[in-house]
Amino acid sequence: METIVWITPYYFIETDIYIIPLLTTHYRIEWYIYVTNNEPLPYKEDIERLSAHDNLTIHVERIHGRQRSISVLRGLSRILRQAKQLSPRLVYTCMSGFPYLTPLVRHFLGTRNTVIAAHNVTTPQGASSYQIAQLYTSYTLKSFRYFQTFSKNQYKLLKQLYPEKEVFYAPFILKDYGASHTTPGKLITFLSFGYIRDYKRIDVLINAAEKVYEETQIPFKVRIAGKCNDWEKYQQLIKHPELFDLQIRSIPNEEVADLFGSCHYFVTPYQDIAQSGSLIVGINYEKPVIASDLEAFKEYIQDNETGFLMKPASVDDLARIMKNILLHHESLYPALCDNVRKMKETEFAPEAIVRRYTTFFNHVMQ
Repeated sequence: METIVWITPYYFIETDIYIIPLLTTHYRIEWYIYVTNNEPLPYKEDIERLSAHDNLTIHVERIHGRQRSISVLRGLSRILRQAKQLSPRLVYTCMSGFPYLTPLVRHFLGTRNTVIAAHNVTTPQGASSYQIAQLYTSYTLKSFRYFQTFSKNQYKLLKQLYPEKEVFYAPFILKDYGASHTTPGKLITFLSFGYIRDYKRIDVLINAAEKVYEETQIPFKVRIAGKCNDWEKYQQLIKHPELFDLQIRSIPNEEVADLFGSCHYFVTPYQDIAQSGSLIVGINYEKPVIASDLEAFKEYIQDNETGFLMKPASVDDLARIMKNILLHHESLYPALCDNVRKMKETEFAPEAIVRRYTTFFNHVMQ
């Protein structure tokens, strides 16, 4: 059985923790998880449970220091030297870990049998350290040969930019946080979930909700759940506090299932995005989505079938859709949910996703 070295920064554990156990029937996997800056280890109990899994060895490496510190450079170098001693047939890691990870992977493990997971082929407008992130992305894309993307639009974009690269597409395994013990109440509830960044345009959601309420006087609820470093600028947009259920904090994994279970619609009014992990959570819990008309969302959202597409970051267009939902929810909602359920069963079958990985990995090894 061939050995794969798999390297994951702590903040991408949720991407890898679902696919790795499924691949251990095909490969022996040495999984290195590194944690920096005294951050807590996500999914600690799940990782401990997986440690007993056949053909899987998990190395949790804690590196003390901030992301760009020399101590992180030294810690990653130590991890990669250790991984090199295993003589893996394949190395898998991500296009993240700025500024050291991919340059050090290239230095210690080479590019001949390394697969880079490209979560974002381009950097979304409004992302932190935008220009620096662009340079790091460009370096990584030019330096390696083999890549994975998690969406079809990112696959097409990478091949357009670098036609000589070898790329495979496989979607995320659906992020399942367990069964929900709640169901939506009578009050129609719109959910925004995930870390709040400027490009996600929570201001658009707040302003659209205020506009709809002022025009209709129909009560409804907007639940905004996620950590935000500058919430005050959004708080000052709220005129009717009774419309909003605000949970501005890091949401523990054990709360996610009930958070989605208690809402009707998931809303992503982004101005730009390469792909959305929270969208995959919404699909797992079979929620219709109101999403910006961007390629990353159009792969999964068929307008008026599995959700609704809006003009990116448009208050007026989001208000139009929300108003239509409030007026026709009872006739719209059952069919939308049924269509999302069917899409989930066809597009995200685990055995089909595993087959995409093994086909490409075996090609690289050969």
